[in-house]
Amino acid sequence: MGWSINKLAKAKKYSQNISRSSVLIIENGVIVYSWGDLKKKYNLYSIRKSILSATYGKYILNKTIDINSTLQKLNINDINNLTDTEREAKISDLLKSRSGVYHPAAYETKKMKEIRPLRGSHKANEYWYYNNWDFNTLLTIFEQETKKSFFKTFKNDIADKIKMQNLKLEDMRYVYDKKSSIHPAYPFRMNILDLARFGLLMENNGKWHNNSIISKQWIQESFKKYTILDNKFCNSYGYMWWSSKDIYCARGFGGQWLVILPKLNIVIVHLVDIKKSNRINTKEFKNLFFKIINSKLL
Repeated sequence: MGWSINKLAKAKKYSQNISRSSVLIIENGVIVYSWGDLKKKYNLYSIRKSILSATYGKYILNKTIDINSTLQKLNINDINNLTDTEREAKISDLLKSRSGVYHPAAYETKKMKEIRPLRGSHKANEYWYYNNWDFNTLLTIFEQETKKSFFKTFKNDIADKIKMQNLKLEDMRYVYDKKSSIHPAYPFRMNILDLARFGLLMENNGKWHNNSIISKQWIQESFKKYTILDNKFCNSYGYMWWSSKDIYCARGFGGQWLVILPKLNIVIVHLVDIKKSNRINTKEFKNLFFKIINSKLL
C-alpha cells in the first residue's frame, strides 16, 4: 500500500501546465503530497455554501431552525416582492436549490443570470436550478432564526474547534448587490490547510479527536442525492454539497475544489487564484483528480 511518487509528480506537472494551483492530498489525516502555496488565502467562491450547510446542522437538529418552515412563515421577501406561490418554498427546498424562486441575487455569474428560469415557471421542489438566491437567503434565515452572526458562529462552532490556524473574521464578509436583492452573499478567504481540516471533519462524520462537532446524521442528510443531474463527476446535489458514487465535493467558481472520499480516507483540496492564473474547468479538474487517485498503489 502507498502512493507512486512518480505518478504524483506527473499529476503535479499536469496541474502546473494548466494553472498555478495549490493542491493538498491527505490520507488517513496525513499529508501525502502537495504543491503550490499552502499558506496563501484564496477566495473559496461557492465552497462557502457547503460551509453554511455544515453550520446549519446543529441548529436544525436542536430545533432552533425548522427545516420545514416556509418563506411565508419566516416573513422572507425581496426587492421584487415574492408571490404567494414562491413563499410556499421551505428551508429544505432552498438547501436543495429547488425553491422555485427565480429572483435576481447577489454574486451571480453571467451564466447564472442567462439560464435563470422565468419567475413562476416552477413551484417549490419541482425543478433544480443552481440558485444564488436560495444560497444567499439561507444566510438571512440562519441569522434571523439563530439571532447570531453566521461568520462568528462558524468560527466558534467549527473553525476554532478543529484548530483552523489562519482563519480570521476579517476573511469573511457580506457582499450586497442592492439593485438585485436584499440578501447578501458571504464569501470566505481561506488557505488550503484550514480548508483541508474542514474536509477531514466531514470525512470523519463530523468528529474531531472523538469530539462530535457536526452531527453524523446531518452530514448524511447533506450528502444525499436529492437531485441527480447526470452520472458525471460530482454532479448530483444534496444540501449544498455535490456528489457522485462514494465522492463528495464542495465546488467553487474557477477551480476551487474540496473532494472527500470517506471509503478511502482521502481528502483532496485544489485552490487557484483566478485573478493571477487560469481558471480550471470541471473536465480539467476531473483529469487531475483521476491522475491523483491513480497514483494510489492498491
